[in-house]
Amino acid sequence: MTETRAETPQTTLAGHWRSRCLIGIAAAVLASGCQTPAPKPAPPPAAPPRPAAPAPAPAPAPVPLTPAQVRLKVGATLYDRGDFERAIRSLGSAEPIWQSNEPLVKIAAHKLMAFSACALGRRQACRDAFDALLKIDPGFELTPAEAGHPIWGPIFVEAKQAARTGTGR
Repeated sequence: MTETRAETPQTTLAGHWRSRCLIGIAAAVLASGCQTPAPKPAPPPAAPPRPAAPAPAPAPAPVPLTPAQVRLKVGATLYDRGDFERAIRSLGSAEPIWQSNEPLVKIAAHKLMAFSACALGRRQACRDAFDALLKIDPGFELTPAEAGHPIWGPIFVEAKQAARTGTGR
């Protein structure tokens, strides 16, 4: 059963307006797609390009270590690892150190030997290493942290006083 509605002037008028609205909306949608958008303003002129920064200079080639410096580095590594006995033996037997004309390497080796001997409780060997160091450089001073060490600080002070007064070994 199909139900039919009787057309009244109101339903006919409403359908008429509905159809016209849909046609108007469709026309507006179609027409808007055909419009050309307003031109965008031109971007401001670009600044002239800056000259490229010069390339950084290549890193300098590492300076090769001398044989004495290599042996000092080995001894310092042993010391840093807490292997004081081997540090003393390695540095003490390092002919490249003791035959070199590099006083700073010799001083560093004596200092590491002194610190190692002190760490092992060998006060006399510690003092002997400081005495040898001060023969190379009587004006040598420990850093404040090193000088404040409870073991080798006082031994260095004794060696330094003996070097000043000429009573060193």
